[in-house]
Amino acid sequence: RSLAVAAAALVLGVAAVAPAGGENAKTLFFRGNALYGEERFAEAAAAYEAVRAAGVESAALYFNLGNAYARSGERGRALVNYERARRLAPADPDVAANLSYVRGELPDDGALPLWVRLTLPLAGRFATGTLLLLASAAWWMLFAALVVARLLPATARAARWAFAAAVAVYVLAGSAAAYRLVRIEWPAWAGVLREAAVRFEPSESGTTHYTAPPGTVVEVLAERNGWKQVARRGDRLRGWVPLDAIERL
Repeated sequence: RSLAVAAAALVLGVAAVAPAGGENAKTLFFRGNALYGEERFAEAAAAYEAVRAAGVESAALYFNLGNAYARSGERGRALVNYERARRLAPADPDVAANLSYVRGELPDDGALPLWVRLTLPLAGRFATGTLLLLASAAWWMLFAALVVARLLPATARAARWAFAAAVAVYVLAGSAAAYRLVRIEWPAWAGVLREAAVRFEPSESGTTHYTAPPGTVVEVLAERNGWKQVARRGDRLRGWVPLDAIERL
């Protein structure tokens, strides 16, 4: 698949007016799109990074940033940003396609396990924030149904159906949100920017445990003297990498 720039329309919200080098984030985003269209990919990536530095976080921004880095030949940074985009838009087919294309033979250990897809179907379709909003809305709908049933006995039957629906949504959305919080949001995930030797000790002379290719996702466990102790996502193999070899997702 070709790595096409995302659609120009992007809702940046309040952060759109955040200052960034004398320009607001929305202007910088559209400048990045224009630079990408002119195949000035490194400059496009710099413009998108300025948007990110202004405090903006969106799936569209990370998707475009991943595209710009991919076309610049920076595979590690591209995969890091596609992973960020997937966190915010887990069901987006374009993010999934480009992530798979750039990842190549690198296994996708970030895919949800089968048991999660079967028992928590919303976990792979909605971002954590959306799920929390759904659960919150269902919670208030649940209490509203109870109040209506008590105050208006003639509507008791309809209120019971509304109550049952609210419980179902609350359970589905709440459990999916809890899973994403524990397994996706809270761990200190990071992406490997370049091929890095993961060592048994935090030292250049330490024995290499394994080699992490660009785009490998790891969980940061500790820091010592310019080194990070990490655990590889999937098999949890641990080791130490230089601080500048990884970037937080």
